[in-house]
Amino acid sequence: MIKFQRLVWVVVSIFAMSLSASAQSTWHDCPVYGDNPRFYDADRLKNRYQIPTQYLPIDFATMASMRYDADADQNSAVKLHGYVILVKYGGTETCNCHSTDKDDFDVHIVLSNSEEDADVKDGIVVELTPRMRSVLNNGWDKDAVKELFYHKWVTVYGYLFDDKEHKAMSAADGAHADNTHRASCWEVHPVTNIVADERQDKRK
Repeated sequence: MIKFQRLVWVVVSIFAMSLSASAQSTWHDCPVYGDNPRFYDADRLKNRYQIPTQYLPIDFATMASMRYDADADQNSAVKLHGYVILVKYGGTETCNCHSTDKDDFDVHIVLSNSEEDADVKDGIVVELTPRMRSVLNNGWDKDAVKELFYHKWVTVYGYLFDDKEHKAMSAADGAHADNTHRASCWEVHPVTNIVADERQDKRK
């Protein structure tokens, strides 16, 4: 009887995981590749929903200096330490099939390397996607993320992603000062976890 119960539990678990994977591959009628063929490859990367098994540390200054054509592996999962200076919703875009529902928006987080530097021009963008929020199932919408992590030192876990569409706004790529909105095109996207430092001592 016990063996049968275990078998039933395994079958149910596999079925549940299969349903979850199916739900993530098409989110609110939007496929992982989005709705614009020009961005299919990039949107597939943005909409990844698998949790990595290991993460490589990446230094903040190193990532902030990475140009759009840096020789880095977008299949790599990394962990990045920084100070949260901005939390906001993204918006309607190809990866969410131009949905206007905030549940389908990414949560954009900007990290700084210093508590004294709140300028997004020096910041690294990391993004928590709706698919990954569903997988994590922890209620991390924009308001929850802001309440938990705003103005705190954190370690962000997730996939490297080269968002070349922001090249013209990237300091590392020589963006004009008036049009610089980030340190680099490179992001952690999607984010798979955020952990606040146990000690929040002031650091420089």
